[in-house]
Amino acid sequence: MRLDDFIVMAASPLSENRWMILAVLFLARMSMAFQFQSVAALSGPYRDAFGVSLSDVGFLIGLYFIPGIFIALPGGAMGRFFGDKKTVTAGMMLMVAGAIMTGFTQDWSWQLTGRIIAGIGGVILNVLMSKLVVDYFQHSRLSTAMGIFVTSWPIGIALALVVLPVLSASSGLAAALHSISLFTLLAMIGFMVMVPAPSQRQASAITLEPLRGRVLLCQFLASIVWAFYNGAIAMVFSFAATMLTERGFSILEASSMTSLTLFVIAASVPLGGILADVLKRPVMVIFISLAGFAMLLPVTMTTDHVALVFILLGLFAGAAAGPAMGLPARVLSAGNTAIGMGLFFALYYLIMVLSPMVAGSIADRVGTASVTMMIGVVMLVVALMALMGFEWLRPKRG
Repeated sequence: MRLDDFIVMAASPLSENRWMILAVLFLARMSMAFQFQSVAALSGPYRDAFGVSLSDVGFLIGLYFIPGIFIALPGGAMGRFFGDKKTVTAGMMLMVAGAIMTGFTQDWSWQLTGRIIAGIGGVILNVLMSKLVVDYFQHSRLSTAMGIFVTSWPIGIALALVVLPVLSASSGLAAALHSISLFTLLAMIGFMVMVPAPSQRQASAITLEPLRGRVLLCQFLASIVWAFYNGAIAMVFSFAATMLTERGFSILEASSMTSLTLFVIAASVPLGGILADVLKRPVMVIFISLAGFAMLLPVTMTTDHVALVFILLGLFAGAAAGPAMGLPARVLSAGNTAIGMGLFFALYYLIMVLSPMVAGSIADRVGTASVTMMIGVVMLVVALMALMGFEWLRPKRG
């Protein structure tokens, strides 16, 4: 970023402290990722403590996303009517409440209940914090900001995988679960203190606008891009390790490759956002990223240079995240951003819940996990077609 960009940002009242606010949003979303990944990171202690199967643990993991199918769309509307800050704070309170419930109960049914409550809060956070990033950065550096914001997810997941098993081994499962409550509570306090609520004048100046016509269609296409792109990434993290073990790699080697991809994606996400802003061609960056990702997925099934291919896979897969998350801002206005982001995430949650289930079922029938990589390719082709439709139909501004 050039020096004159910093001068312009410092002089603008709208963007004053917006990078600090982005850091707070980053921390809050990272707490959500930390909470989501906690069950997978503690699957062994969960099974020992509650006497449940791996299938039960998998169901508990999925429960966090299931509310998003039903809550994302009304969650966006709630932000419009009750205010973004109040609604996000309420969502984070639900996350804290769900974490406290799971930390204190010894009953499996209450674990399920706490997970659902936390998931509802996480949906509200995800939808409206993404909308806040659009609000603060819509006119400048949106892809960069979204790239940084999206990176909070893999970092939160990696932190959970590193911290929670160690904490559970040293202090017990309850202590590890209580740390989730503490992390989320601190993130909520930071959000409440650092992120300003819009003034009454600013709020009343925004006229509610319905999603309809070409704008609705473009927003739906943008939602398809984001949902199916993330579905393809889910194929990698859900089934790539199994695919590699089928090829003769050890479990440790296979897991190391998927972990390597996660860290490369975490690095490439902000880089992709910066590149999109520097070139001022976000759609081009998304297209190249998705196309490269699609071409590399089948290579993972046969290559002998596994580490190199998975590094390249991570580079291409991550680069699209920031500009893809910013696609709605290219068609939405202040009056329909909240409901538009609700639609954006409703489809995302639907695909993220269904795609691993459908892909796993197909893999069982075919008899190999390699087919899931080809399912990922199909999903990326759908995302690319939606991207081209979005750019063709998008109303040109200015």
